[in-house]
Amino acid sequence: MRASRRTAYVAGIVALITTNVLALSASSVLAQTKQDDSWTSFRRLTHAHTVCRRHADERHLRWRARKAFMRRCVENLLAGNFFVPPTEGGFFAPPSNRVWQGWITPFVGINVGGGFQGTNFSVDPQFTVSGGGLVYGGFGGVLAPIPNTNAHLGFRVGWEGMNISGRIEAPPASPFFDYTVRSTSMFYQEALAKVPLPGFDLRGSYVSGSVGIAEMQTSVNGTSGGFSATDNAYRTGVTFTAAIGTSLATLPNGAALDGFVQWRGTQWSGPVSIPGSVLVSPVTNEVSVGLSLALPPPQFKLWAPD
Repeated sequence: MRASRRTAYVAGIVALITTNVLALSASSVLAQTKQDDSWTSFRRLTHAHTVCRRHADERHLRWRARKAFMRRCVENLLAGNFFVPPTEGGFFAPPSNRVWQGWITPFVGINVGGGFQGTNFSVDPQFTVSGGGLVYGGFGGVLAPIPNTNAHLGFRVGWEGMNISGRIEAPPASPFFDYTVRSTSMFYQEALAKVPLPGFDLRGSYVSGSVGIAEMQTSVNGTSGGFSATDNAYRTGVTFTAAIGTSLATLPNGAALDGFVQWRGTQWSGPVSIPGSVLVSPVTNEVSVGLSLALPPPQFKLWAPD
């Protein structure tokens, strides 16, 4: 009986000592963890201030702008925005995938071809002055994808030079006059849609179409013997295009070079003074070939000091 009591007494003492030792160990571990967390937080804060100060210096910020920048920068760093955990390259190493890929595709191009113009004179009886000539120009714009489709929509602006000229002598409505109509240039702004052909994407074959407004410079001249009157001005009308194109090459920087064939129709209507007021309505049809360079969508680095 005494041996059993002695054994129980010793076992209790051992259990008590073990419990105390474990408690002290746990407290030590918690204290060390807390100390490590405090040291890590201090390192993060110090590094954040260092990084942000360098970027503030690079931006030559002063006074309030510098203070606001520093506060925003440090808050973002400590919150972990745009950054990954510590790496070998640095405590706050910026991730390589924090670059936003734009979805708008800018493009530029040129075209050259021929044009035919018929200008109707609204007199009694009516007559038309017909002519043709060279057409050439350049353009630029942007395209953006239409959600849930493979089509793109955007806008295009451009300029065309031309030497389309036509002449009629002694029309029945004005047998003593000769009339000349000459178009020399045009600016246009239009909405553009681009759709890949089946089995292709925009880096393959496609069709496109546009509608917009145009400002065409046209001169109308009436001559009778030694008398001459000319009305020369830019006039606003409507313009349409239809085109088919295909990719020719992809450049090392990702830009795509396309070739295309395009029809453009342009019409305006208004009075001209030659010298009396006459309503005229030129209709211009052009067929041209061209090259278009679609640039890679721009990339934007998210705001984050590096």
